[in-house]
Amino acid sequence: KKGFIVDICEDRDKTDFSKYDIVHLFNFALPQDTTDAGVRASKANVPFVVTTLFEDFEVYYNQSVALTKFFVNYYNNNNIVGSLKIEGTDIDTLLVQGDDNKYYLNHSIKNEYDELGSVFVDYRTDLSSNQVNIYGHNSNVYDVIFKELENYLKEDYYDEHKYIEVWDGDVTNIYEIFSVQIVTSDYEHYVVNPTDKKEHLRKLSNSIYQTEVITNESDDILVIQTCLFNPSNSFLIINSRKVREV
Repeated sequence: KKGFIVDICEDRDKTDFSKYDIVHLFNFALPQDTTDAGVRASKANVPFVVTTLFEDFEVYYNQSVALTKFFVNYYNNNNIVGSLKIEGTDIDTLLVQGDDNKYYLNHSIKNEYDELGSVFVDYRTDLSSNQVNIYGHNSNVYDVIFKELENYLKEDYYDEHKYIEVWDGDVTNIYEIFSVQIVTSDYEHYVVNPTDKKEHLRKLSNSIYQTEVITNESDDILVIQTCLFNPSNSFLIINSRKVREV
């Protein structure tokens, strides 16, 4: 009798499909995740099968509301507004929002003083705005969550991590990255309500490498900013466009 060896892989982005005779795709939260995994299997010349699952939206919605309330109560912080996640990375964090863009630079999610700060949403926007800006510290000394964003300086990393998930306590908005920028001046990304959105998007699309993702003026935009140390006193900016919500 022929035996079978089965591996259950939770992180599809770090799984080498070429090692397997067949790939079974199931329990993905998003259709695009299933598509991406199927494409990777095809590129590896490995056959794959898909098991479709049905999500009861009403149950999902009630669980989302309950989860939001849980985090608010657990951290005793009404400033928790949602979460940010990039599949295949360690970036999976709650988001807070203050009355300005200074407080959470040096306060934790528990509203305690912390020089590492929190990952926070620009006070001028909310998670349903046409442009959402999110900020977080980087560090060469401490282990901070946005340190991993430096990987986007490499195009091959971008190719495997194009999508960003932002949960607002109700729905999850999926964004596709259209540019990666190193900014030392002309901080166009700080403009959250541009008078000329076409020009605004043109400037935001000035990427360090080509992504072939096209933006238009009707797009909802997500801007993620962290510090960069080479060159000194610069910012690493990840710009993305909303492609769907679930």
